[in-house]
Amino acid sequence: MSEPLVEVKDLRVQFDVREGIIKAVDGATFEVKRGQTLGVIGESGCGKSVTARAILNMVPRPGKVVGGEILYHRRTRSNGTEITETINILDLDPDGEEIRQIRGGEIAMIFQEPMSSLTPVYTAGTHIMEAVTLHRLIPVRKIGNQMVETIRAHRHVSKEEAREIAIEMLRRVGIPNPAERVDSYPHQLSGGQRQRVMIAIALSCQPQMLIADEPTTALDVSIEAQILDLMRELQEETNMAIMFITHNLGVVAEMAQEIAVMYLGKVVERADVVTIFYEPKHPYTQALLKSIPRLGKKGRERLASIKGMVPDPFHLPTGCLFHPRCPEFMPGKCDRIEPGWTRVGDDHWVRCLLYEE
Repeated sequence: MSEPLVEVKDLRVQFDVREGIIKAVDGATFEVKRGQTLGVIGESGCGKSVTARAILNMVPRPGKVVGGEILYHRRTRSNGTEITETINILDLDPDGEEIRQIRGGEIAMIFQEPMSSLTPVYTAGTHIMEAVTLHRLIPVRKIGNQMVETIRAHRHVSKEEAREIAIEMLRRVGIPNPAERVDSYPHQLSGGQRQRVMIAIALSCQPQMLIADEPTTALDVSIEAQILDLMRELQEETNMAIMFITHNLGVVAEMAQEIAVMYLGKVVERADVVTIFYEPKHPYTQALLKSIPRLGKKGRERLASIKGMVPDPFHLPTGCLFHPRCPEFMPGKCDRIEPGWTRVGDDHWVRCLLYEE
């Protein structure tokens, strides 16, 4: 078994807004192993992206981490000997030098929306290093300059070498005429091309871990396949760990070795990919899998869906958060008792009262 690179333990993130407190992440626990891919799945609003941002210690305001640990096991060499240093990322200054070196250089992130990652308020000479650290494309700077700055911030190479690396990465993510496109401005690129530029920036520094938040949403299927192949190739070359956040269960089945299922800020099931797809235990996981379109079904059959709606985060149900939508609901139990972790198999954990003694 691969050893863990990042361990998330009982992570809790809250947003204190005018209407009340939103528990965006409520006790999430999982680990990302070296050289392996963890798939994180769940409906929109279940806390996947907030969890990813917390790993980089960059939860947007008014969000705040109120509990838990995020342990990063960094390998370094001292006097010719390889040692492992454990860092609690949440103990670092969010604007400090150490976390800036980790972001992008050691743990990179592909953000979900290429359009919202553009920062129109930045000018050519304003806060460039901060923007580079956050992997944002600056509209008034050429994408090549942005990539060169990122590469040189984390790799000891010359400006000319960094430019060649940038061109090669643009080529590998499917940008046509990369030697010319490297001098393009972001507004000269389509949405899919901007997404590929963000992927190239994240992968250009050969990080120890890649957090991919819906990385192929804006891409057509042929480019999506190319990007996924590139991620697997770099993973094999550098033993890179990947945390792959997606709604596409077909992609996660192809990419991941382990899966964490999230619902309303909680991880409700964890297991290897084969177990999740063939022996899901939590009713929510079962409902997600049933909603996948399947070839060969009669055209008049309706696609299965999860009944009800995701609850209002300001008025969460008592007991199990999924019980208002659960087909296995047990009155007087599921609506009163909050389920804990139960081990139901080898490295298979579920948060459901059906399996508690």
